[in-house]
Amino acid sequence: MSDHFKLVLPPHTIRWYEEGQHCDDPRSGDILLVDHGTLASDVIEHAQMIATIREPELDGFTWCGHAAIIRADGTPQVSEMGFKGYERRPLWSYRARLYAVVNLEVTPSQRQAALDFDDAMQGADYGWLEYPAIALDDATGLGLDASWSDHLICSAATMIVAGAMGFMGTRLPTRTEPMRIAMWLGAKH
Repeated sequence: MSDHFKLVLPPHTIRWYEEGQHCDDPRSGDILLVDHGTLASDVIEHAQMIATIREPELDGFTWCGHAAIIRADGTPQVSEMGFKGYERRPLWSYRARLYAVVNLEVTPSQRQAALDFDDAMQGADYGWLEYPAIALDDATGLGLDASWSDHLICSAATMIVAGAMGFMGTRLPTRTEPMRIAMWLGAKH
């Protein structure tokens, strides 16, 4: 099954940070694309490679195993869906093998709307059951989705918030993996 939505993407810039480096001037609503360099992220990144068999255009984007939003309203924080559910962590202490900060060129009101969307997701649980459906979808192209209630994975939460800033991918947020966000944004590594 092919993707059915048209990509809507505001102008944007990408900055890269290697292990030990940190972004010191993020803006609220910046998108964070991450390779944590952990066993869990390596499993996600290797599983995403299944999709490159059917969709070779994804090659070069599977490095991205995690996606999040940055909040800069105060001390910069990473707002993300982690394995324990919705959480925020200080950006200055965020550990990763590699991450990209993507700044969407949007209005202050769009950034505020993104923060409002992010606030609305507090208390959401992690969407463990989305992984089998996404993997099966990547292997078969059947267009499977296993979202339920308020359970989300990182890329779904990121795309919901990004929607407030005028960024819409070519598939539903609940069928979106981190590598697809990287591809839509042109963050090849």
